[in-house]
Amino acid sequence: KFASGLLKLVFQNTPMPNIGDLVGLQGSTTTGSLYISLMSTTSSEISYLGYSRQEVPRGVSDWSVNDTIQQVVNNNQINFPLVEGGLATAYYAGIYTDSVIGDPVYLIPMVAPLPIARGNTPIIEAGDLIINEV
Repeated sequence: KFASGLLKLVFQNTPMPNIGDLVGLQGSTTTGSLYISLMSTTSSEISYLGYSRQEVPRGVSDWSVNDTIQQVVNNNQINFPLVEGGLATAYYAGIYTDSVIGDPVYLIPMVAPLPIARGNTPIIEAGDLIINEV
């Protein structure tokens, strides 16, 4: 399935054969990473003292792709820095190709709103980033 192949290419760096020719679209020579953000709206990234996007490698140990339902989920917790100041709620997570700039490749609603308050450490639990490609 095309959608599952695309998810494997983006999240696991797995080649996608038979696109253009038998070799198809190849994964990167170096695996690379994706960067996860917390978003209060679909266009507003969370900002607090100490905040940064979190790096997650592209690979099968970090992302699972379900071919049957064309879905990818995170395999591990994604821990954000301790909130040293600020107050917000994350309703979305963004998946970026850069740690600082750019537009999200995917924008995903959170399974449950994630409160951002002084003294807490925001965590996206394993299995809570669910991306469906149809």
